[in-house]
Amino acid sequence: MLAWNPAAERVYGYPEAAALALNIRELIPADAWPEHERMLAALRVGRPMEPYRTRRRTQDGRELAVWLVPTVLLGADGKPYGLGTTERVLGEAER
Repeated sequence: MLAWNPAAERVYGYPEAAALALNIRELIPADAWPEHERMLAALRVGRPMEPYRTRRRTQDGRELAVWLVPTVLLGADGKPYGLGTTERVLGEAER
């Protein structure tokens, strides 16, 4: 991760320094990982993604339902170099 804001710290429970050292897999429940991989594949080829509902895991292990808005980050050369997301918590995830 490249950035972590105070709202993410409150929601997910990770202080910024700890969050920046995380692998994204630690925030994504295992059964939601294929969905995340499909989103990344679409963004890599320049296909825009619509916002979607998914789940994220907090530091204390709770799962939250979130509305995720993915945004591809482009370099000066116009090529993707990363992914930014805006995530709005919808509540505790239902299993």
